[in-house]
Amino acid sequence: MSYLMQARALALGVATVAALGASAANAEQDPSIGTWKLNVAESIAPQGTTFEPYTVIVRPAGPNMDFTYYNTNEKGEKVEFSYKGPADGKVRDIPGIPGMTGSMTRLPSGIVDAKLWSADGTYENKFCIMGVTLRKQTCMATVTSPHGHVVFFKQVIDKQD
Repeated sequence: MSYLMQARALALGVATVAALGASAANAEQDPSIGTWKLNVAESIAPQGTTFEPYTVIVRPAGPNMDFTYYNTNEKGEKVEFSYKGPADGKVRDIPGIPGMTGSMTRLPSGIVDAKLWSADGTYENKFCIMGVTLRKQTCMATVTSPHGHVVFFKQVIDKQD
């Protein structure tokens, strides 16, 4: 897999992680706090790609996001990064992915809007919704290539604790 493909796969996880980590001010009432794992069987990867399973640990952070992402890539190498910052819609550099920027916005409905821009001009827009059981998040997204081609994907993330 090329560096760009690796960065894209990692970015798909980053947007989901950021959406999970956009926690409310009161940790006792925030169902996003805890350990989450990608449910590969219920997810739909963009055409021509596959998802690598990942784990995300979301910590209480008031109005900010605070999470650590864990994965193992196809070469067996551990991938781990952490982020703590606001979910205010401002575009910021994405830690660990050179040339990628993104913004995360928590809407009044509780839905999280995550946007990512890659150095090559690829744009991803993802909305994540917490299920009624508060143990599953479903994220629906589109990725638009620099040439205007659009693909869809869905990620389902299950709470582990």
